Amino acid sequence: MTRSHIRFAPAVLLLATIVTPSLVIIRLNASSMAPGILLVAAVYIFLYVVLAGPLWPRTTQSNRPLITAAALTIVYWHAVGSFMVNDEFDLGRFAQSYAGLVLFVLGALSFGRLAQRLSAHEVDYTLRFVFGVLLVCGVLGVFGFAPFTPDDARKPVVFFSEPSHYALAFLPFLFYMSAIAGRRRRIGVLMAGLAIALLLKSTTMLAGVLLIVMVVYRLRLRVVLLLIAFGVAVANVEYYAARVMLTSDTSNVSALAYLQGWERAFLNLRDTRGYGVGFQQFGIFGAMGEFREALELLEAETLSLYDGASVASKLIGEFGWAGVAILILYVRRFLRGLKEFREASVSSSRTHDPRLIFFMACFIMYSIDLFVRGTGYFSHSGFIFLASLAWMGRPEKKRLHVPELPDGTAAVV
Repeated sequence: MTRSHIRFAPAVLLLATIVTPSLVIIRLNASSMAPGILLVAAVYIFLYVVLAGPLWPRTTQSNRPLITAAALTIVYWHAVGSFMVNDEFDLGRFAQSYAGLVLFVLGALSFGRLAQRLSAHEVDYTLRFVFGVLLVCGVLGVFGFAPFTPDDARKPVVFFSEPSHYALAFLPFLFYMSAIAGRRRRIGVLMAGLAIALLLKSTTMLAGVLLIVMVVYRLRLRVVLLLIAFGVAVANVEYYAARVMLTSDTSNVSALAYLQGWERAFLNLRDTRGYGVGFQQFGIFGAMGEFREALELLEAETLSLYDGASVASKLIGEFGWAGVAILILYVRRFLRGLKEFREASVSSSRTHDPRLIFFMACFIMYSIDLFVRGTGYFSHSGFIFLASLAWMGRPEKKRLHVPELPDGTAAVV
């Protein structure tokens, strides 16, 4: 096997990580991304055991195994507490989901560890390759090209069953490319992302692109005005207005799905006195609220029933005040990450560790899953987010800017 083939293998593997969960939904009619991403997790665990486990140096001290075990234990006993006081607790769903959670976490950790074995150039090549493929997918999606989906599918994007799933996959790579690109190419990359978001009519992707713009530029008025002017010229303003007008008078199904998730999160928080209903019990029991009733009247009673349309609402509904605390911790690190990322993207220094930049991009972009549009815990974006947590928390962590890459060159556009 040649060196080019070896470099190409991680790129194909990462692309498979991104598209497999959605393909399983499309081809096997799965109800969520969970089966696909758990299959991916199992592959990474196998690869780590075969390729990295026996060869990994044992000198580095890390508290990640202890933290991981503690987190999984807390989730387990929290659910046990909910089971003891709620007759409607679905024990079978919890047992199946908890086993999946263990596999999911171990797979994400294996993914992060395997990334350490690649050189800076291999990582950069991999990320550019996946970005290019996903960019082409977005363009093809604009023209309705969807060879894997049935004819009655609603707004598919090649490998993805809907634009929001595509957006959650594409945004971290768009963020990475925007961060490492020179000024001229950065404008081109962002304009391409914005054009795809508007032509696909994806509110999720539009929110992500605007977040990237706010981070990689120091609010330069000319850039912001350029993007706004381009957006207004192309966008269907009424379409987006219906989705962002989050009021009780709305009849838009997407807006109602988002509102009902947060309403149920509040009701669960109140009714359980801040304890939450337990892991993967959101939508199984607990008060449903008025927005849920509105969805039922529109014959959309199953829409976002279990995921709440955003990960943050699901987290609060299932873990109560503990979920709120987790979100506060995330927001604090998110704000600090924005500052670090902005400094890196506008700096004249062009020496970057591509792994740390990408994982930081994944960490920041997970805010879209949390607060804009999420598909639950078990997703490709959640998988890479967990890997980013492990990477940023390692003892030997470096800053976004490093003096020199392992091969002595800079990984930049």
